[in-house]
Amino acid sequence: MAFFQMRDDAMKWFHDLYRDEKKEKPFEIKYDLYYLCLMLGISYQRTSDPTAHGRKSTGFIDHLPQSYKPTQRLVSGLLLRAELRGQGIEIDEKESVRELIDELIDPATGFSDYAVTQLNRYASGGFDLLVETLPDRPRTSPEFFRVYLELLEDAPA
Repeated sequence: MAFFQMRDDAMKWFHDLYRDEKKEKPFEIKYDLYYLCLMLGISYQRTSDPTAHGRKSTGFIDHLPQSYKPTQRLVSGLLLRAELRGQGIEIDEKESVRELIDELIDPATGFSDYAVTQLNRYASGGFDLLVETLPDRPRTSPEFFRVYLELLEDAPA
């Protein structure tokens, strides 16, 4: 299976919010940050290549973390919806929808390599949106969540 990837510049940007030994920061695992970026990217239909322009991107896990297993169907559905829109496929085009589902879902692991690649592109696009909205990285979780929630509220339907 392909690896979920987090851009190195994203990890630097999230530095003040990512875990510490005292567990005083709100995010415990990299996937927490990835998931937030992913939700923005999907909400805004925003993708970017995580390795474009010489950016470095690190694969950090090749499976969904246990704490995120309950979200797998939600993420699969959101990815399917985003990809249908992105490819201009209508929901009543049953054969095209079935082909896309087959391309995205791996019965053994949940997500196909192609799906993970697309998820990485949406997470990268979501991070781009965060940086455009808040160029100076957030220093506190309230600052971050205020901006994040405003972005989600303003996301296109």
